[in-house]
Amino acid sequence: GFPLVDKQTGQVAFADWMYYQPRQLDDALGTRVGTDFYTGTAYRVPFPFEGGNIQADGAGQCATTMRALKNTGYSALKVRDILKQWSACQHTYLLQDISDDGTGHLDMFFKWLAPNHVLISRYEDSLTLDYNGDGSSETLALPGKVAADYKSIWALNQKRMEDNVKLFQQSKTSAGGAFKISRLTMMTRFKDQYGNIPRTFINSTFTNGVNVYPSYTTKSCRASTGASCMSDSSCASGQHCAAGICTTGPTARGCDELLGCNSGEICVLDPFKVALTKRAQQQWQTAMPAMKHVGLRADTIALWSGAIHCITRTIPKGP
Repeated sequence: GFPLVDKQTGQVAFADWMYYQPRQLDDALGTRVGTDFYTGTAYRVPFPFEGGNIQADGAGQCATTMRALKNTGYSALKVRDILKQWSACQHTYLLQDISDDGTGHLDMFFKWLAPNHVLISRYEDSLTLDYNGDGSSETLALPGKVAADYKSIWALNQKRMEDNVKLFQQSKTSAGGAFKISRLTMMTRFKDQYGNIPRTFINSTFTNGVNVYPSYTTKSCRASTGASCMSDSSCASGQHCAAGICTTGPTARGCDELLGCNSGEICVLDPFKVALTKRAQQQWQTAMPAMKHVGLRADTIALWSGAIHCITRTIPKGP
């Protein structure tokens, strides 16, 4: 369901997109929200579409992805026309989606923060690790050794996101001004027990001054060699410095208080994951300093190609 608000009366209604045919209960939810939470109307929209693939500025501009065309066979003109008729989208941006995400949804890499402010994910070139908080650091190239087979996909997605940035740089807000564009680091796709799919820090929900965004375990299963270290360069070739110990094994294999490691392995803080998580938190705070930003562990739900925004719906105030 996609909430619609009449700006003159404040009344709320819902646009209920046609959802995947085998998922009838999910498909019914848009109308149920519109009729159970409000004494209003839910409009059944003749468009196979998902709520995770549309966002709006509240002032006549909307955004979706090219996957909306691929999934339906509709032309860009038809998609824009439907969104204009049913959701008051006077203009709709068609963005390039993440190539390795099964949903192709907008909320995996984009968020509208205000009518003149958008947040777009960034596939970073490098990441600086501070191992002990004492100034000893090391800069690693991304996507790096944690996903050596992922470099071509990483490069493609990096280009797509930069193309999306250029689109907004060349566009005007609904008020006619220039867009403010903030960036949020993209989580490296790890191959571990949690799966081999994209993870995102941007798939968040705003509610009552709080931004609840997806975060992930900062620990990895490592086989200890016993040698102490300050950085990866202090360890032998093929080893990794974690929690001050040279370790061997997959850099990205996640662990936590619920998911243990194999025999002979230890669950230690991974400096790479710590640095990436810290960067995301800082970027959120810089983009929206007036809000409180809370990272919520999403390792398991990320297996289903989504996170916080995918399973929530902000409900507007109004009759």
